[in-house]
Amino acid sequence: MQQNIVRDKTTQVSESRGDKAIGYLQQQLPKLVLAPSFAVILMFVYGFILWTVYLSFSASKMLPNYTWVGLEQWSRLWNTLTWQISLQNLFIFSVLYIGLCIIIGLLLAILLDQKSSWKDFLDNDNNKNCFDITIEATGVPESFVNSIELTREG
Repeated sequence: MQQNIVRDKTTQVSESRGDKAIGYLQQQLPKLVLAPSFAVILMFVYGFILWTVYLSFSASKMLPNYTWVGLEQWSRLWNTLTWQISLQNLFIFSVLYIGLCIIIGLLLAILLDQKSSWKDFLDNDNNKNCFDITIEATGVPESFVNSIELTREG
């Protein structure tokens, strides 16, 4: 009887160790699966970023030249008229793009917040609706569209 109790306790201890090991592996499995992806990202994204930064401080022109020149390349870049014009164009484009996106987004949000129904505009038979305007703007003949609609109904 005493031996059965001892065996049961050792079996329970070994089972609990196995359960702990399986639980630990289940917790660590996502990290193990994602580790190669993170290693590849570190190497091919951030590694090349660092390599490019290093090359910007070297005497490289068309091909890599690892002779260290410090800020000479950067000072030459900032003194170039083409670079200054490019920065001005980038600033103008950024301000206009962000400004227009904010204005259009605000107008769309205001229109969506209105209580009026857009269904009346889309389904109004007395006036030209947006679909007719789109068809005329694209040059699609209305008779062609009507023939398609008739073949669907019939």
